[in-house]
Amino acid sequence: MNLSLKEFRAYRGRDGKPAVRGIAVGYCVRGDAWDDPHDRQLGIGKHTHAHSHVSKDDGQYRGWICVREFENLGRKHRVSGTLMHELAHVITGHGHDDVWRRAMTRLGQVVGPAWQKRSRGAQA
Repeated sequence: MNLSLKEFRAYRGRDGKPAVRGIAVGYCVRGDAWDDPHDRQLGIGKHTHAHSHVSKDDGQYRGWICVREFENLGRKHRVSGTLMHELAHVITGHGHDDVWRRAMTRLGQVVGPAWQKRSRGAQA
C-alpha cells in the first residue's frame, strides 16, 4: 500500500477514528530531545529516525508520530516506509511483535530483517 500523506493522515483505526493524531517533525511532541533518557529506556536512540506514542502512559500524546527530519515523511506525495512502520505501531498499540508484523503486512509493507521474528534455537 502506497499512501499519500493525506490518505495517511485520514487512515482510520478499528474504532473508526483517525489512527494518527499528529506528526511532529524535528522534535518529539512531548518536548523531549531525541537523546532523552526516557527515550533510551524505551530503546529510542539518538540515531532513531522516528517513534510513535502508543501506550496508555503517553496520555495526550497517544497517536502522535515524531520524525527526526522532514525527509523521513517521504517524497513525491507518498509517505515513507518509516511512517508506515510507525502507523503499524499506532494502529496496533504494539511493539515489534507478531501483531505489529501482521499490521505491516496488511499495510503492504515489508517487515525488514531487523524486525523479523527470531528463533530462539533448540532447547537443550
